[in-house]
Amino acid sequence: MQLLISQMARLAGQTHDLGKGTALFQKKLNINNKNPSWPSQDPIRHEWVSVEIINHLEALRNGQALPTLLAQWNNIDNLLGSTKQPITDLGTVLKCVVATHHSLLSADSQRWPTADGFLKGWKRHEQETDFHQVPSQYLALVHQLDAMQQHDELDLNNTLSPHAARAVILLSRFYLIMADHLVSSQHICEHAEVYANTIKGHQANQSLTYHLKHVGDMAYQLGQHLSSLQLPGVSADSRKAIGQPAPVSSRFEWQNEAADLLSSLNKQTPTLVINSGSTGSGKTRMNARALLSLCAEEDSFRFTTLLGLRSLTLQTGEVFKCELEMTNADISTIIGDKTVKKMKSGLQRDDVHDDSTGMDDKEFDAISNQDFQIPRILSEYCVTKPKSVPLLIPPCLVSTVDYLIAAGEPHKQGMHVQALLRVMHSDVIIDEIDDYDPKAFVALCRLVEVAIMLGRNVVCSSATLPPVMVTQLAAAYRSGLAMYSALQSTTCQHQVVIISDYIKPLVDNDENSDIGGLYANYMLRAERQWLTLSDQTKSVKVTPKITGRQSLADCLVSSIQHLHQHHGWKSACQQKTVSVGLIRIANIKHIPMITSMVHDMVPTALVATYHSQDLLVQRSLKEQMLDELLTRKTGRDTISHPYLEQLITTHPSEHLQLVLIASPVEEVGRDHDFDWAIIEPSSVHSMVQTAGRVNRHRRKPVSAPNIIFLERNLKCVLQGDCDINAHYKFPGLESKEHRFPSHSLLKLLPEHQLDKFSAFLRFADNPMTACEDNHISDVIKDPISLLTLQRRNKVAWLTSGLYVDYPLREKDCKRYFELSDVFTLTEWCFNEKGIWASKPFTAVEFVPKLERAWLTWDFDSLIHHCKKANIPTEMGMRVSLSATIERDFKLTYSPTMAFQFAKN
Repeated sequence: MQLLISQMARLAGQTHDLGKGTALFQKKLNINNKNPSWPSQDPIRHEWVSVEIINHLEALRNGQALPTLLAQWNNIDNLLGSTKQPITDLGTVLKCVVATHHSLLSADSQRWPTADGFLKGWKRHEQETDFHQVPSQYLALVHQLDAMQQHDELDLNNTLSPHAARAVILLSRFYLIMADHLVSSQHICEHAEVYANTIKGHQANQSLTYHLKHVGDMAYQLGQHLSSLQLPGVSADSRKAIGQPAPVSSRFEWQNEAADLLSSLNKQTPTLVINSGSTGSGKTRMNARALLSLCAEEDSFRFTTLLGLRSLTLQTGEVFKCELEMTNADISTIIGDKTVKKMKSGLQRDDVHDDSTGMDDKEFDAISNQDFQIPRILSEYCVTKPKSVPLLIPPCLVSTVDYLIAAGEPHKQGMHVQALLRVMHSDVIIDEIDDYDPKAFVALCRLVEVAIMLGRNVVCSSATLPPVMVTQLAAAYRSGLAMYSALQSTTCQHQVVIISDYIKPLVDNDENSDIGGLYANYMLRAERQWLTLSDQTKSVKVTPKITGRQSLADCLVSSIQHLHQHHGWKSACQQKTVSVGLIRIANIKHIPMITSMVHDMVPTALVATYHSQDLLVQRSLKEQMLDELLTRKTGRDTISHPYLEQLITTHPSEHLQLVLIASPVEEVGRDHDFDWAIIEPSSVHSMVQTAGRVNRHRRKPVSAPNIIFLERNLKCVLQGDCDINAHYKFPGLESKEHRFPSHSLLKLLPEHQLDKFSAFLRFADNPMTACEDNHISDVIKDPISLLTLQRRNKVAWLTSGLYVDYPLREKDCKRYFELSDVFTLTEWCFNEKGIWASKPFTAVEFVPKLERAWLTWDFDSLIHHCKKANIPTEMGMRVSLSATIERDFKLTYSPTMAFQFAKN
């Protein structure tokens, strides 16, 4: 099958730009053409002209003139066949590769492209241009194609299975795009009748004959060599460290049984592993060990760990280096912001400061001091894209998922090639796969499908992955396995494994099984075992009904007092009673109100805020301090730290509550151990995740509640329309179609399910999880069934709508501001000349910091820390805000609250 793919890639390369031979396209390449009325865009894109020429190759061989054929072309609908039938014949496979080598088909995932989308302007230019005048060189090209086709012995009338045809299209298209990029970057300024493209300065470059031949040859060579390329694996020392058995009778002992089972499986079959280990069970190490167990001893071991946040990327890279004995030759850590890298180095942190994950399509930074040896077949590609080296070559890659998600997004073209190159030679770990919204989960399933198609093993890690997601994840796995089996010309056994730290692993080899049901039953058995083994480290209760602002304030005050009374500890320096608590708020806009309430009504409390709308340097300092204060792995309650001792010494009361009011950025990726938490509910998943930040390291048994949930969402409390609108959304999974039967947590989650709180709440039978699961199913079921050829439309996977409508992240318009002086805010943007520059921003109010606050720094201190980290102040004193500032809104800035939007 690999030979067939290479042959198809060569034939596609030899025909992909035939449509550039029209006189219209050649005049576009002519720098001397100054006619302003000449169309800037093709009436019909050149790749579609190429497809039409392929359709008429037989007529051309028989002497019929191509201009006559094109003149009769009134409609390009259904050039590639019906949407109801899967693609099977090689002729259609070729046309699909050629037609999509620049972009996928119509943005509508429900149908093929219509004539209107591709014939824009056709009638207007038909008479006034010489579009139909095709150079005579076409006839020579046709004869060359005949010879090439005979040489490859590729019969376009042959058929494949639907999954085999899809795999051939995806891979031959990948080789074509890569070859087209490499050949087009060559400067061959020869004289010719027909050219393929231009180089800088609009100079004609490469004859069309040269371009088609060399792209075809290059595509064939890539197809023959890339899939079998031998890239370096992790070192023997690191491999030994990863596979090191866990100590007997430790809480990590479960990993030994899981690794032994995985080692016994068929290593020639791509395997999907679902790691449902609980918090503190060593999931990060087990993810790598699972993949090592599935790797044959004679094979090089390569893997990629994908994370949702930048704040986890460098942290995980450091863990791998320290615990898995990885050197710079073993690992590369990809980040998306040079400032983040400098800030980490300058503040000597083990973490990173930005939960955003946006990625520049052209540029990224890698933390690696290693000069990697580049295989010859990749040398030219790496010369044109030097920054891709630390992404492609290292045995272990740690990055946000943004850098590899394009492997399952063929509409991304160049990014798709780069990501697919990595996945082709690397197993994949997707960490906390259910942290993403349902649309993003579809994008992750696309990545899983492609990785399995390429024969790679995939580990998906989460303690709260709902069964409805497992069902669709398995569907993507089965589709990928069907394509892999077709490529190998064999039938591979279905191999899905579920592992837990509470019960024995489960192996599912039945391709027709109800994997979602099996997983749900597995997690139920794990919960029963947990109930018999575990001490209660988290105890929860729900506040009484909240009816308004005053009721909310009363609940907050009584909750803080109760939690502090039961979970405070005596300080070593002053023998004062201290506790560090978290108040998790769903939306940033509500944080100032809650912070003011706590500050004004709890006189013994110091308040701080933590969210994304903060200066980069200030947020970094907050994270650094929180990491130092709330790492409590010694098991002791008492925190010894100079900053805390200063706060205790200067505090006039015998009691001190350090209260952090945080947005959802705290609930994912922050390895903090709070004494207690008050949590605004938005989804069961977020409640479980935030609760995981309480008693996280000490894991001491508790008898009194250390977590209190607000009875309802703040939107309900403040807007007073609970019976009309859905409020558990953004964040949350309530929708208009799947409304919660009540917005009171007392009715959504039965009391007996909260009595012994754990991550298993996500699998419980209650109104909240039922509505959330129904919403998730509605969002993900249809696109994944389209992707995996289970729906009536068998070609949706070749249309851009299936990818554009389900992105990893929605596009977000950012505005960038700098606090350039104590009371001066400037905005950075492109001016009218296209230059990145700053301008004054006056729609801002500066608010003094609250009297009793912690985790705040004055302006001069922030400037000092920027200089210490060796970053420009305009970067460190920067904040990026995603919301558009409307006319009736302004910004407020406070050292305590950071940036907020307010009514003007």
